[in-house]
Amino acid sequence: MQKLLSLLSNAVGMKDSHILVIGDFNYGTIDWESLQSSESTEHCSSLFVEHIKDLFLYQHVDQDTRFRAGQVPSLLDLLLTNEKMYDS
Repeated sequence: MQKLLSLLSNAVGMKDSHILVIGDFNYGTIDWESLQSSESTEHCSSLFVEHIKDLFLYQHVDQDTRFRAGQVPSLLDLLLTNEKMYDS
């Protein structure tokens, strides 16, 4: 977990004008609309979402990306940038 947070910090710290991070992060307990995890503040999903907020990164996927029979759909695949998207 610390390596992931460090990698994100390093990417932002490079001061590039555009940052794009994509992947399957498996943080199904994060509510991306409210930017909150349903887990304790020390849980990796809570630490991850707080770090994303601290780095001013924005998550752009707004629909569930994982669907399996007998399971609740979840949003696990993320697209993070340093640019906020605005609705027109």
